[in-house]
Amino acid sequence: MLGISLDKSINFIKSNSNFILLIWVLSSLSLCFVGWLETTPLKDNAVASITINLAASFFNIWLFVSMIHRIKVQAIDGGDETYGESLLHGLYSAPGYILVALGYSLMLLIGLFLLVIPGVWVGANFVFAPTLAVFDISADEMSYSHSKRLVQGNFMIGLLFAILSIIMESSSQLIVTIGEGMGLTLLFYVPMFFVLMALGVLVECWSSFTVIELVKSKLAVTDQQV
Repeated sequence: MLGISLDKSINFIKSNSNFILLIWVLSSLSLCFVGWLETTPLKDNAVASITINLAASFFNIWLFVSMIHRIKVQAIDGGDETYGESLLHGLYSAPGYILVALGYSLMLLIGLFLLVIPGVWVGANFVFAPTLAVFDISADEMSYSHSKRLVQGNFMIGLLFAILSIIMESSSQLIVTIGEGMGLTLLFYVPMFFVLMALGVLVECWSSFTVIELVKSKLAVTDQQV
């Protein structure tokens, strides 16, 4: 399943190369700007620093949600849309994605704080909830419960993407921290952030297509039972 979803991810990236290039460049530049901010006196201004970081985070989420929505339109609905439509729908879907992702992150942190095992369980079972919120294929079922149902019998797949999401989310701050500690300039940040966002695009596509394959798998089992 993971091989199939990875292959479909690569094909999607190839067939939407201009759109993916736009997402990659803009998200990388956004991180570069935040990295540059840490080298200026603005980093000592708490209000300005928090505001800029939040704006950059929303900007990146918007870009990635637009990509997820484009995957939905092409791979689930069997249609197509312009780049502008993908970005517009991504903007509409971003708040819902953020709310679900925040809930997931909060449950994950609580689980890891209490004990490692509950955190691992939460991470693996609910990792696909934000993507499902954008796909909007859960009917009346909550994205969290739908994600949990998809992961049943596929726990290691959920755990893999939970680990990948944690690595991707912590890497940008780790890069900034390393740069600050070593006194490195923006020339260090730029290539690192571009590589990180290239991996981020691939992982997000892979995760999205894995959700689609899991849904197909569950539907196939239901049809056999009927």
